[in-house]
Amino acid sequence: MHRIDRYLFSQMLFPFTLNIVFFTFLFLITQVLEIADLVVNYRIGLGSVGWLMACAAPFFLQFTIPMAVMVTVLVTFLRLSGDREILALKAGGYSIWRLLPPVAAFCLLAAFLTALMTLYGLPWGKLESRRVITELALQHGDMALKPMVFNDMFSGVTLYVGEMDRNSGKLKDIFVEDFREGGMGTVLAPEGRLHMDAAAGLARLQLSQGMILRGSGAENTEVHAISFENYELTLDLSREKGLALARKSKDKEEMGFNELRAYIRTLPENSKSYNAAVMKFHEKFSLPAACLALGLLAFPLGVNTLERRRASGIGNGLLYFLMYYMLLTMGWSFGESGVYPPGLAMWTPNGVTTVAGFWLLSRVAAEKPLMPRTLWAGRQRGWKR
Repeated sequence: MHRIDRYLFSQMLFPFTLNIVFFTFLFLITQVLEIADLVVNYRIGLGSVGWLMACAAPFFLQFTIPMAVMVTVLVTFLRLSGDREILALKAGGYSIWRLLPPVAAFCLLAAFLTALMTLYGLPWGKLESRRVITELALQHGDMALKPMVFNDMFSGVTLYVGEMDRNSGKLKDIFVEDFREGGMGTVLAPEGRLHMDAAAGLARLQLSQGMILRGSGAENTEVHAISFENYELTLDLSREKGLALARKSKDKEEMGFNELRAYIRTLPENSKSYNAAVMKFHEKFSLPAACLALGLLAFPLGVNTLERRRASGIGNGLLYFLMYYMLLTMGWSFGESGVYPPGLAMWTPNGVTTVAGFWLLSRVAAEKPLMPRTLWAGRQRGWKR
């Protein structure tokens, strides 16, 4: 790389790192309450919590890296323009198009990192998260239980709890369906407790003052009710752990490239599940390509020397950034519902952003304002109204 290219490339590395940390921190803020709940109420170690956050990082990074690319390119060249460095390069014979290669190299590097997240990091993170959460749930049974939700953490057993006291461990309004071989059928109880014995590999659900309902006959046409004062339902944790990890098929986000492509072939075309799977397949490539599209869009916004106010450049960058994610959100919605092809839905935001980037770049290279005067005057009149 030429010395100028190396200089421009190096100026983007440190802001890019700061932006990645900042945007990832914003995503993690949304998980603060869940993290505090795991540490305070369930005594989950910080090591396990940190590992769960590391497993969730690929999901965040596939979105934060393109965001960081656009902000980095925009802020870096706004600073260079404000310090008259772009003007000095122009005076030395450099055209705007000649400044594009280091930006393209930087965007390609970011696209490669994003592709690693979408193709390999996300499936690994989702599978590892499932494994860790399953182990923690089997050690802390009440962690997997949610009030007023049918919980199926154990194979062959469905458990519903109306109320749950996290401090004392008491359960109220309990409903259990035991479909295992030799199971007792339906069990109802006003109160009980769940004890997890990780050392013995057992989970014990102790119920009191309840009733067991069992069907009989060829088609369970008769129901027998048995009252009890105390009843204990025992589950084998070691067996359940293996079943919990293996019984569920992989989710779309847990599938690799070849697995997802094979899964799409098994789905009926134009169905909602088919559209969602196709969108997830194209998303693995459209998000990395977004680094190139957003970087190309941010470059003319930052390198424009006709407008010297940095606030104007940041405002325009925010406007185009919102436009991209609005198109992406519309693509997710319309593509899954089948309004237009799911593959096209994932690539339309990149296409629109790329066209807008080249249009802005051609105007900046020709020393023209970013927005034609007629559009600018119309926007000013609308703003005054």
